[in-house]
Amino acid sequence: MNFKHLANRIRNLKPSNAEDDIRNLNKLLSYHQDMLFSVDIVNEIFSFSLLINFFAAGALLCLAAVNVIAGSSFYDYIRHTTFLLVALADMYYVCKHADNLMTLSTDISDAFAEHPWYNGSIYYQRMLVFPIARAQRPAALYAYKFFVVSMESFQSLLTSSYQFFTLIKARFDEE
Repeated sequence: MNFKHLANRIRNLKPSNAEDDIRNLNKLLSYHQDMLFSVDIVNEIFSFSLLINFFAAGALLCLAAVNVIAGSSFYDYIRHTTFLLVALADMYYVCKHADNLMTLSTDISDAFAEHPWYNGSIYYQRMLVFPIARAQRPAALYAYKFFVVSMESFQSLLTSSYQFFTLIKARFDEE
């Protein structure tokens, strides 16, 4: 990811009290802004579809699990179990990549703090305050402003799907 590349470039930055330090820092900050802008564009494009995907995946997981226990043949059992695993893997990878995005975007702040900023001029040192503060707020994928897509939202999806599954299973067992 670009955030990891940027963090490595910041860690390798060696300020030497010269004007080149400010130019190099401005290039890195511009690159960081471009990446944050790209995340905003991705959110504009995919936030609503991520929300729909979460609700659909929750329903699919619940109903596929019901079909697994209600399957009449071995073929139905294999087919519904495979479908359940594919739906689960789909949401897992979306949430895992979104979680990595948050982790790597906050790593920029650590990179600013870890590079030898103390060798730079006072002006250079003062310029680092705002980039460090901005980098501490993670870049994240949103599901239409309802929640942040992460491994915690994946866990919540699984919990909700399991709760609905047990409710349907209990109703199914009564009949």
